[in-house]
Amino acid sequence: MKLLDLIMRGADVILARAPEIYASVKHLEFEAKRNNVVLNRDIYALSPTNGIKCMTGKSAGEELKAPDGTSITEPTMAFRMIYDQAFEQPVTGIFVIPTFSCLSIPGTTTPNPAVLTALSYIRAIYGERVPGVTIILEASYSENVPQDIISSALSVKIPVPDKYETALLMDDVLASLNKNKTNSIVLGHPGASVGLNRKELLIAELVCQTPEDLHEMKRSKLNNSEVLQLHEYTEVDSFDYIVGLEALKTFVRKTARLDESRGVLLVGIPGTGKSAFSRALGKELGIPTITFYMDRVFNRFVGESEARMKAAIETLDAVGDCVVFIDEIEKSVGGMASSNMTDGGTGSRTFSQFLKWLSDRKNGSYVVATSNNINALPPEFIRAERWDSIFFIDMPSDEEAMRIAELWFDYFKVTHKPDKKVIRDMTGAEIRNLARLSRAFDTLQEAEKYVIRISRAREDQIRHMREWARLWACSAQSGAVKQEKRKIGFKV
Repeated sequence: MKLLDLIMRGADVILARAPEIYASVKHLEFEAKRNNVVLNRDIYALSPTNGIKCMTGKSAGEELKAPDGTSITEPTMAFRMIYDQAFEQPVTGIFVIPTFSCLSIPGTTTPNPAVLTALSYIRAIYGERVPGVTIILEASYSENVPQDIISSALSVKIPVPDKYETALLMDDVLASLNKNKTNSIVLGHPGASVGLNRKELLIAELVCQTPEDLHEMKRSKLNNSEVLQLHEYTEVDSFDYIVGLEALKTFVRKTARLDESRGVLLVGIPGTGKSAFSRALGKELGIPTITFYMDRVFNRFVGESEARMKAAIETLDAVGDCVVFIDEIEKSVGGMASSNMTDGGTGSRTFSQFLKWLSDRKNGSYVVATSNNINALPPEFIRAERWDSIFFIDMPSDEEAMRIAELWFDYFKVTHKPDKKVIRDMTGAEIRNLARLSRAFDTLQEAEKYVIRISRAREDQIRHMREWARLWACSAQSGAVKQEKRKIGFKV
């Protein structure tokens, strides 16, 4: 349930995990505006230096003080003052109280007795709630909140800003800087700013001078997650360096920008260009490519894997338009679906989170996953509506192999000329390897001796993969799949 929903349903104490301090204030304000909801109550926020100040409405900026005129700067004191209405005059409203890590005894997971006493006092005196008063305990994503505190409040997580909230945050940031929208580096490149919180947007507006500065800031934020990494495009991240795969290229150009597009699963022989295509697609579409390292989601601590998956999904949802690249996905999800016997179901629950996101997301992300072993993927992962389609990438034809060789021989400035007989039955990666090594040898044949061909080492595996693809995948080279019609019957 969302924060706005809890407020409208009369929650008295809410534990909100937020990406930055006071994020609850702006999030609640923006969600009410987005949903055309009138709160009819002002929002107040506690500051350790400025006391309790009104953040919205006609009273914005005014401070609530104790009867003796002193500021209220400590959370547990604020609890009692709010619920006793021990101000200079009675006040109703929504009170955001950042915890400042006061919920537990420093250095331990033991709940702070003062906080528990204050919460117990509230329940004992007022029962369900004080009419017109809601307290939001705001903790960071990483703060270790004691279970006793969690049990005393309704919990909600404040997501990182999406496109809508980023636009409103930028209005606030520019107003605080007395800056014109036309001179804003952030507004000039809105795609790079989505997912940044207010503090980061303010820093970006003050520090960033070029679009590259803005992208570097976004890259640093994503890279801190360990699970997600913003790909930095290079010269070779281009469809100009992807020879063949014309049916796949045509398909993604037509479908990637559709509303609620899913993405594609690329199955094929190792070294045939699956990963290179995925990285080049973002540059082709003019949107960032984010690599999702699913193997880094798992952690030995209970609940940590699910939390990491949820955090990664929320970040991707906030980023919006992007290509999400998951390489060799079978190595991550292959064991998830059947992990109940080994990890108490952690893998299965994490896998279910990911599957639900694949089917339900509406954030503009386009997922491109690659796999070298389709047998390792569970059936529910490849069913319809998980993906726009599934493509098989085979070995390049003789003509394509020659074009690939010419491209990489020219790129590496190789003096030898490509030989059709030498490169036959090589993957694109093997041809690139040959071109790179050829600079060190007198002849092409000498360099060829050091290139290991997968077509010879894994002949049976490739034959099996082609047989599967003939029935279940579209050809990246030639187009749609031609499935055989089969009559399914049941014996009674």
